[in-house]
Amino acid sequence: MTDPVKIALWVGLGALLLGVGCLGSVAWINSASRNLVLAVSTLFAAVLLFVMQLQFELRSKEESDVFTAELTVDRVTPMVRQWRYPDVGASTWRLGIESEASNYLAKHDTARFNGDRERLGVDLVLYSMIRYLGIEQFDWQLKRTALQGSTFGTEIRTVPVSKAEECTAVSATELQAILESIGNPFASIPISLIGGRLCLPPKTTIRLQAMGLEIHTPYCTVLFEVEPTHSVSYRQPGSGGQVPQTDSGEPRYETRLIAIRATVTYSWVRAQDREMEKYVQWAQRLVKGCRLWFEGRSEPTS
Repeated sequence: MTDPVKIALWVGLGALLLGVGCLGSVAWINSASRNLVLAVSTLFAAVLLFVMQLQFELRSKEESDVFTAELTVDRVTPMVRQWRYPDVGASTWRLGIESEASNYLAKHDTARFNGDRERLGVDLVLYSMIRYLGIEQFDWQLKRTALQGSTFGTEIRTVPVSKAEECTAVSATELQAILESIGNPFASIPISLIGGRLCLPPKTTIRLQAMGLEIHTPYCTVLFEVEPTHSVSYRQPGSGGQVPQTDSGEPRYETRLIAIRATVTYSWVRAQDREMEKYVQWAQRLVKGCRLWFEGRSEPTS
């Protein structure tokens, strides 16, 4: 869908240039009037300054980050999940969500563990990413408060603040349909959402592709691209290098590192909009939180 602000800009520029051209022809015909010529010259200069200023003020901006998900497939159990989840920083939800997904697949579609296991890892990452949105980013204007106690420790309280008219509400059923649209094997698993909905910015569209997730708003587009590294380790994690085999003589374990490239592109036509800062904060929190979800740390290592 074309942004109405872009339409207004192009129509306005076209009308402005047409108007200046028409008025310029009138001034040319009546060139005996110095005041009229001076006025049109000033108008030309003002229009030129306006067009030049547009180029400086309305600029797109792009931010990118790359982080990873590590998944191990056990072809005997069968199982697919991260062998050891981060102890610090990461959401405790991810362990339960991916374990549930692995158990579901082992019960309903065991053949997947002997098929394209690289694709299986990508599918789990995409499913986990959808669940991350519904649990960690359930409101695009979240308010987080840290509560510190001497005995209890620290509790982070997260509350939604968006009103109904400030949301594009996405239901659990709609998220499952998005997963089903690309044939994700985990699409039938019931999805729970904190607050009963995923509240995205107004006029947002969410699209899941075979290798990525795109969230588009009038102010910015957030794209998570999943990029398999095609490298496989057949060692049993934590065994010191042992390579157990299946009954058929193939490696029992396969561990893959999957890259996730997050790119945020901010709209040039709304670059100076008063609302833009809210979207910048949301997009940066979305990417930072996703890194934390998969890696257990919010910043890249040096």
